Amino acid sequence: MTRNAADEALAHDDFIEHFDWWMRLAAEQPERFDEAWRELVRGMIEGAPSRCRRGLEGTQFRADMERRRARSPMGACVRLSRLMWDRLVGEEGLQEKMIELNRHLSPGGRAAIRDPEHPPAALRSAQVVPFRIRLP
Repeated sequence: MTRNAADEALAHDDFIEHFDWWMRLAAEQPERFDEAWRELVRGMIEGAPSRCRRGLEGTQFRADMERRRARSPMGACVRLSRLMWDRLVGEEGLQEKMIELNRHLSPGGRAAIRDPEHPPAALRSAQVVPFRIRLP
């Protein structure tokens, strides 16, 4: 029974083992790491709803280009960080979309939460669900 590198990585249930596998693969077999990473990303994009695929492919293309343009791994990290921040707070970013959604869902088209630092009491209360922390 043979499995490709991405399947092998995804077989790990524990995040720490998963991370360690990728780290070891990158250090010991960089070409196989790159191949496994591409397979994993391709599989995730193909598994996404069809309405999201074009945007995901475009974002992945941009990330790949930024990584190629970087002169070092740290440079790639900085470039990818900027790209992610831009997708969050830049023009047409997630923050802008969430503000628009807030306006759309509120009565009369006004923002439902006028002051994000002090939301209405109904939005401040929530049931806290405890999670158990698994340590290695």
